[in-house]
Amino acid sequence: MLVLTEMSRYWSSGGPLMAPIAAVSVGIWFHTLRLRQHLLNVAPPDFENRIADSVAQQPLDTVLESCRNTPGALAASVAYTLDALRRRENAGDAFMQFERAAVSRLGRDLVVVIALTSAAPLLGLLGTVGGMIETFRGVSIAVRGETAAHVSSGISQALIATQFGLAVAIPGVFCAARLDRLLDHARLRFARCRSHL
Repeated sequence: MLVLTEMSRYWSSGGPLMAPIAAVSVGIWFHTLRLRQHLLNVAPPDFENRIADSVAQQPLDTVLESCRNTPGALAASVAYTLDALRRRENAGDAFMQFERAAVSRLGRDLVVVIALTSAAPLLGLLGTVGGMIETFRGVSIAVRGETAAHVSSGISQALIATQFGLAVAIPGVFCAARLDRLLDHARLRFARCRSHL
């Protein structure tokens, strides 16, 4: 019970921007986990080599059905390509078109994570400015004898909002870097699959 009381006091001392910073934190983690799931499930391991062997050895309809039953964007791109091939369209263009769309969609999700990560310390800084305004307001009412309470409240708000904004942003920076590496790996897998096909 004491822990909840302390957390509530800490939260209220941070000022009105604590809720938006918390919402940014939830957004960062939601998009990070969702994008990570998509990037890790681009295709089953060694899919590129297996699909190249299947295309060389099995009928096109069998390979197409196998790709449709395989999860991931890479299998979907191969299915799209083989379907284009059946329609007598250029398979290379079809693969690249699907690849661009898939990688672009994943890249947009990464941009959202980066933007939210950048917003967290800015909201903390805005809370700092609000806290400093409250501090100066406390100094200005010195004649009433309430200066200490207003000054300490303003300083508390300034520091807690900044601390919370940074605490949200720092993990977001590491998450964005990791997601960027996973996106590069997904691009590499698409390129490898394209060259095998």
